[in-house]
Amino acid sequence: MIVIMSDHGEAFGEEGVFSHRWNVDPIDSLIRVPLAIKYPNGRHSGQQYGHLVQNADLLATLGSKLGWNTEPHDRTYPMTDDSHRRVVSKSN
Repeated sequence: MIVIMSDHGEAFGEEGVFSHRWNVDPIDSLIRVPLAIKYPNGRHSGQQYGHLVQNADLLATLGSKLGWNTEPHDRTYPMTDDSHRRVVSKSN
């Protein structure tokens, strides 16, 4: 399994913001981060999902797909689970 993701976004002038300053309200370029997962043996090949997820969902995703015996934190779900979820972003 190969996972490509980022812990935060980076602004390059969108809405007058440069870098990833903490003293601005969340804008898409800061809270929407790259995420790509390649599953072993071509499973889920070409599938795309449009629902919101959070980085904390990665452990739940790995556990469910690889059969790990993990207990993810509350309010984390496998990233393929598109059921209703609350996603929180905060700023100063």
